[in-house]
Amino acid sequence: MSVDINQIIDMRVNHPEQIGFVMRDRGMGIRPNAKFLMIAADDPARGNLAAGGNPRALEDRWDLLDRLCQAFAIEGVKGCVGAADLVEDLTIAGVLKEKFVIGSMNRGGLADSSFELDDVMSGYDIAGIHESRLDGGKMLLRLDYSDEGSSHTLSRCARGVCALNASGRIALLEAVISSRDESGRVRTHLDMDSICLATAIASGLGTTSGLTWLMLPLCEDVKRLAHATTLPIVLRVDFSAGVDAVRERVQEALSYPNIIGIMADTSLVYPSEGSVEDAVKAALELIA
Repeated sequence: MSVDINQIIDMRVNHPEQIGFVMRDRGMGIRPNAKFLMIAADDPARGNLAAGGNPRALEDRWDLLDRLCQAFAIEGVKGCVGAADLVEDLTIAGVLKEKFVIGSMNRGGLADSSFELDDVMSGYDIAGIHESRLDGGKMLLRLDYSDEGSSHTLSRCARGVCALNASGRIALLEAVISSRDESGRVRTHLDMDSICLATAIASGLGTTSGLTWLMLPLCEDVKRLAHATTLPIVLRVDFSAGVDAVRERVQEALSYPNIIGIMADTSLVYPSEGSVEDAVKAALELIA
């Protein structure tokens, strides 16, 4: 299925009052009861436009929407994470009907900015998640022990976890340990000690964790990852090297009961070889 860009633009230009109706008419998704595949497409909202080896790939919104529409037309793709503009575009296009949709909340930590780790809630808030009938909210928690901005982000995420749990929505929390390198760029620590430390901190946020899911990176020791928490884990998977490059680790990870699904980044719909359809179908084989 290719996207009808004219349909989206016509509604935005000529009938913007209908966007809220279309969102409410979408129908909330059914909470997954089996292993699932979702796609995270919220990077553009914080100024990260790289995908599939192209540092500017996500700059072309029309192309991104076309690729995502092709992906969501394939049976088995459960839903997505996105900022409001992208979620609305895809809903207008008709591809998110009864999909599981999680709104991205803190996109204010713009990539490569001096305030990157002081990640403000510039996206969806709780009221917007309810009004748009979304299934949950996603927060990015990057913890740098030497950056005071991380403490502000930690506090905001804790409040978000409380509010989402209280309102019956999933709180999807992506937690990593980070630091700045000599050039000042933020780097994510992907060693197992750091991943397990971030997991422990994120698991304890809020007054209840009943509806909290953790989004954690695919790593070498998936047993250690699974054992680090009892909370549901959604595995963040980079498909830039292809499905075969991650197949063994993903399938091992999904054998653990608390690793409940895969969150593919946008590299899945920017394959280096073959079509979007082929790439998505290959990823779906991992959860079969």
